[in-house]
Amino acid sequence: MPNRRRAVDPTHPLGVFARQLRDLQAGAIARAGSSDAASEISIDKVAEEKKHWPTTRSAIYAALNGSRLPSPYTLCAIVTAWDPRGQNAIAEWLKVRDRVEEQLINLRPVRDISVTGLAVRTRLKGVAEGRVRAGRCCAWPAVSSGQGEVVHGGDGLYGMVEAVAS
Repeated sequence: MPNRRRAVDPTHPLGVFARQLRDLQAGAIARAGSSDAASEISIDKVAEEKKHWPTTRSAIYAALNGSRLPSPYTLCAIVTAWDPRGQNAIAEWLKVRDRVEEQLINLRPVRDISVTGLAVRTRLKGVAEGRVRAGRCCAWPAVSSGQGEVVHGGDGLYGMVEAVAS
């Protein structure tokens, strides 16, 4: 059963990017000329496991619906299949993706998830920052040692970790 298209928010960075990807897909279908040629660039074909850039149908639909930023592999699969320049367009599209990712990072609010005591917010650095930038975010539950030590709570999705002293 095909995934239904959803309306995208044209004021949100993901919505703008989704619109660009939808235009790319529409252009590819228009250039295909026949239904057989169009079926060769369908989402099912783009997501085939045998392709050079591994991705899934759900990842492609999430990108087209503006609900998730596509991974570099998903974007490369889409661009290779739908952009008339093929693999030569990958670098340009990855730069666009990076700009959208930066916009998303700047949009994220800092959530106050303090446990008990004084919360001190610090920016993520090193590996943690890299995971957030790569979209591999994770949430850490608040941990209390009961000894009044520094405990950690945080939400990698927002790029912040809080150290809490009780």
